Amino acid sequence: MSQWPGLGDVKEDIQTPSLLLYEEILEENMQSYFRFARDRGVSLRPHVKSHRIPELAQKQVKQAESGIMVQKLSLAETMVRHGLDDIVIVCPVVTQSKLDRLMWLAEQATISIVVDGYENTQALEEATEGHNQDINALIEVNVGADRTGSEPGQETAELGEYINSTELIKFSGVLAYDNHILYESSSQEEFCAMADEVLSKLKSTVDEIKRRDIEVPNVLAGTSGTSRQMCKESVVTEINPGRYLLNDASFIKHIDRVQKEDCAARILTTVISKPTSERVIIDAGAKTFSWMHHDQPVCVNDEELEYVDFSSEHGIIDTSDAQIDPCVGDQLEFIVGNIDATINLHSQAIGIRDGVVSSVWSIPTEGQCR
Repeated sequence: MSQWPGLGDVKEDIQTPSLLLYEEILEENMQSYFRFARDRGVSLRPHVKSHRIPELAQKQVKQAESGIMVQKLSLAETMVRHGLDDIVIVCPVVTQSKLDRLMWLAEQATISIVVDGYENTQALEEATEGHNQDINALIEVNVGADRTGSEPGQETAELGEYINSTELIKFSGVLAYDNHILYESSSQEEFCAMADEVLSKLKSTVDEIKRRDIEVPNVLAGTSGTSRQMCKESVVTEINPGRYLLNDASFIKHIDRVQKEDCAARILTTVISKPTSERVIIDAGAKTFSWMHHDQPVCVNDEELEYVDFSSEHGIIDTSDAQIDPCVGDQLEFIVGNIDATINLHSQAIGIRDGVVSSVWSIPTEGQCR
């Protein structure tokens, strides 16, 4: 008997643990965000790190009439091989072997790479000259996340001048990673104030670049948790949400509008042990959900079934406050804690519609981090 499900199989017959994607939910999430972007007059370029499935990326691109965003070269390579031809790569590329790969990508598709300083820009410049290959570059602006990013204002503008002076790098605009405001703010008022500060830094930076007679074609900002606030000002031309398509337990906790019913990604598990009346063990641990502890999975069957701890292949469930009494052999379904981390562990996702298997997607980017 195959461990992989067939189309039309009922959910209860799926071997566990398995990653399920509820198609009606992800389709509604896709439509909802597209309508939002259209109504706000901004472009929507989805960040596909949250699902890593070429077929879903193709659906998003067809709907939004845009390209996609990825973090790493390996994901970009996979997407190009599946016909995606307009990609922003947000992690700077600096080593020769990876720059060679980047130049190959730029020959196949429209590629924009993010830079944030002279060192990674000059490495990119040498690669373009060595391959005689042009490429687009976006400058990431540090708007408070203190990760990568050039400082707002003069520092970014001077880097823009340098890029504009190169022969084969085309200055394509600026990008801001603003997701820190979702997790660092303690109230809606603070969230809005931090968003306004991000927008102010972006606007002053764009104005400083334009004062040097340099056009700023694109201003990218806005994650799934911040896009609605980032669209308040006309300075932002494109939003780049990713997790909105599937959502997760982290979003239930941090975004008021996201509920359990909006979460398309679930892990189907089986109870394999019941050591006590207040604890059961499921067959899904860190190798299924991920090692991230920030937000634990949420049980769909009963929220009071608390996922309290895990080892590599076991999940420990506290049943002391639960309304149901799971037994060995029962299936339990969990909304993943952080979909970005979980999706990278799986080679397959199973589409569910009306309780049966409606799609089986390969995830050819499983484990890719280069």
